[in-house]
Amino acid sequence: MWTTRDVTLLLWAGVTAWLASLVLPVTPTVTSDLFFKVSNPVFPDLTLCKLETWPLSAKLPCATQCQRTSQCSMFCLSGGQCDMYSARVGRNWVGEGNPLAGVCYSSWGSGLMSSASIAASVDYSEHYKGANAIDGFYCSGLSNCYCSQGLTKTYLAISLGDHRRVVAVKVQTTSGYFRGVEVRVGNFSDPEDGFSANVLLRKLTEVVPSSTVITLHLPAPVVASVVSFLQETESTYHLCICDVQVYVE
Repeated sequence: MWTTRDVTLLLWAGVTAWLASLVLPVTPTVTSDLFFKVSNPVFPDLTLCKLETWPLSAKLPCATQCQRTSQCSMFCLSGGQCDMYSARVGRNWVGEGNPLAGVCYSSWGSGLMSSASIAASVDYSEHYKGANAIDGFYCSGLSNCYCSQGLTKTYLAISLGDHRRVVAVKVQTTSGYFRGVEVRVGNFSDPEDGFSANVLLRKLTEVVPSSTVITLHLPAPVVASVVSFLQETESTYHLCICDVQVYVE
């Protein structure tokens, strides 16, 4: 004799099995908080790093489209339009050039670099000074990059201002002037010994294509106050680095 409770349990088991058999499509979540608001949207000419314009007026749809667009790392909203750019704009960018109408959001920047300082091999000219590598801006070509004179041993060392638990380093390169570079993190800043006392994050033996973002993750956090780049070549060669962002816990 089936009781009402037995029938209810049997029906519930059937419904549960049917629900478990369904394969529902999963829509990936786009998190607009990956983008921070650029505090001072004043830039050099962005013409060469503008990607697309979409008729969007809200942050989330524009952020979604930017994430779907190759190389997009910044978008700006103005007059019902969403302009997307490949420009690298960090939290440490203080602004220089011409004001851009509207409000801009960027996904490039760790929040640490404002307190960083730099030491480097002699620069190619005053237009390619070492400070360019940590000013939080890059658009295209060699503009706003650090480039050394042609040497067989060149370096750039970034002081973080304090001991930090470093977890990743991002580097914006350009024009192929980044060959066989050793990237190290640690607490020693003497280029004479090649920063050898610091932890080797990676030696980039492969040819790095022009205008490439290199992201280097540490397998475990390293307490460090210095991030260094050392390039040694058989013949004289330039080292060019356009922007560096160091990420910490």
